[in-house]
Amino acid sequence: MEPIETLAMRYRRDPAVITRAIASAFSEGLVNLVATGRTNAVTLGSFGNRVENEYPGLRKAIVVQTTDLGSAQFGKASEEARRKSAAERQRNDMIHRRLGHAMAQSISEWSVREGDTIGFGSGRGVFYTVEAAMQLPTALRVEGLNLMSLTGAVLAHDHSNLVNTSMDADLHTALFGLCVQHIATLHLVTYPITEAGAKERSCLGPKQWRACHPTHALTGIGVLAEGHRFFEQGKGGKYDSIWEPMIGDLQQLVGECKRISTEYGCDPVADICNHLILVDCPEVPPEEKNTLGKLVDHMNDKLLNVRPEQLSGISNLMIVAGGKRKARALNQILRSESFKTRIICIDEELAAGLFEQE
Repeated sequence: MEPIETLAMRYRRDPAVITRAIASAFSEGLVNLVATGRTNAVTLGSFGNRVENEYPGLRKAIVVQTTDLGSAQFGKASEEARRKSAAERQRNDMIHRRLGHAMAQSISEWSVREGDTIGFGSGRGVFYTVEAAMQLPTALRVEGLNLMSLTGAVLAHDHSNLVNTSMDADLHTALFGLCVQHIATLHLVTYPITEAGAKERSCLGPKQWRACHPTHALTGIGVLAEGHRFFEQGKGGKYDSIWEPMIGDLQQLVGECKRISTEYGCDPVADICNHLILVDCPEVPPEEKNTLGKLVDHMNDKLLNVRPEQLSGISNLMIVAGGKRKARALNQILRSESFKTRIICIDEELAAGLFEQE
């Protein structure tokens, strides 16, 4: 599927109209999401209990078994390594599909009530959760529900290109409306993430946020490293046209993250709902942290996404994430009073990584 913005320009329609049309096509059976292989999500209850005990603010920790998919592969830039890299990308997508399936199975525990608002982020974990929720036999039976995008479009997609659609927040928001038995009200951003000036006209603007803001949010987290959408766009070479207004800033940030990762062995920048956050890396000297912090603040000011004060006001964060590399960032989020994380769905590698944090 082409990006919603591209379709909007081609057919001279508002992006919100295009998004709703896509959602209607799914609801009327004109389009189906085709799963690439059977999804088999086995959860590890005792491991989840350990995570819940470690982080008292959590209401539920779902840990999904993934060891049967093998372990992460790394190597030099040889032909064999490139084949392993392709296999690793597919493995990583399969992990996120399992995570989405498991998170969707917990929908009855989201504690959603009449009149609540659910916000949605972008990325694979959220997409696969919505995809799995659409296939559940029982719809979410809540009246007066609001569904809201929490970030502008980044043209996110799976890493192995098995699913031909942009996994962006507006689409997730619209499609989740099909999981609700009663009619839900949609609040869409409809702009690319690089159009921060459009915030006042979007559902993330101060006036709109006061009128309707999320009680719940389904989001992923990421680290600015290989595979992350921001990283891939800013590492050099081809990039999507939406990044043109700020490609220099993005390339500078990505370059600094690559350097710090190489020199100190840590990933210093993460994101939640595409809002960038500094990860506490004791290995990095204070002056370098300060420089990086200024770059992160500068980038956040230019992005159309949910702000820190908006995130902190959401009472029920639900995070779906995979990969041990995210352990330090997730640990920081779970221990922060700024994020009210209530449910997490993670793979066993990430769960193990949490217990390696100081």
